[in-house]
Amino acid sequence: MLRIVLISFAFLAIKLESASFPDYAPVAPNEKPKRYRVVELAHWPTSEHKIEFGITVNSVRLLEVLQEENGTSLAMFKGSGPPVVGPVRVSRLVSGLSPPRAYQADLNRDGEPDYIVEIYSGGYGIARCYSNVVFVVSSNRQYATTVFKADCPSEDDLVDLFGDGRFQYIQPTFVFGSEVEGKDGRVHNYWVYNIYALEGASFKLQNSLRTGFPKWIMYAGIVNHRATEQLTAEQKQLLWKPYKECLVSVLGDTCLTR
Repeated sequence: MLRIVLISFAFLAIKLESASFPDYAPVAPNEKPKRYRVVELAHWPTSEHKIEFGITVNSVRLLEVLQEENGTSLAMFKGSGPPVVGPVRVSRLVSGLSPPRAYQADLNRDGEPDYIVEIYSGGYGIARCYSNVVFVVSSNRQYATTVFKADCPSEDDLVDLFGDGRFQYIQPTFVFGSEVEGKDGRVHNYWVYNIYALEGASFKLQNSLRTGFPKWIMYAGIVNHRATEQLTAEQKQLLWKPYKECLVSVLGDTCLTR
């Protein structure tokens, strides 16, 4: 199986030149849901391992990301005082090639700023955007932190499906076909999308919000937004099982500390 995975990585690194990740979005461009309004934050390094984020470069510090050998930590600030969140370890990933990106928004509509931080693994091909997406959401004058595994995240994952001001997150996951053959007798890889709704400061899996989710899309080197017909429900469960661990974590979970 290891040999198959390594071959798949090499193949992907070549094929990505002809098919970008948006080519496998869960919906076609003319069917995209409304993006939730977020503001990307400016960032500036303050040391070899530390990056600060604010509304503009050198403005008041809102977030601080520290990347060391054992992972990435995050701290959130209000004003010039000590952090109101963290510093706390939120990811095992570290990348000097792809620095983190951060956004500010009011995700739960309580008038308090919330934050989204994308942390990348770096590398080449599909491996360059194995990521963790961190949500820091206000909750009764405190903050709740949720960490998602995500592959090649983008602002298109941050949506308002019904245009009613409520936030949903579409989590992208790249799934290797391993040794599971599709209906055509061949092994394929897949993009898998799940919908999470924000309720207060917590996320809940709610694929029922849109028909066809969780959505499995075959990666074939060409533009494709259609749900695959290659796999049975049992085959999907078999392929999905290894990816379920630590797919979503909150502070205190061993996924964020080991």
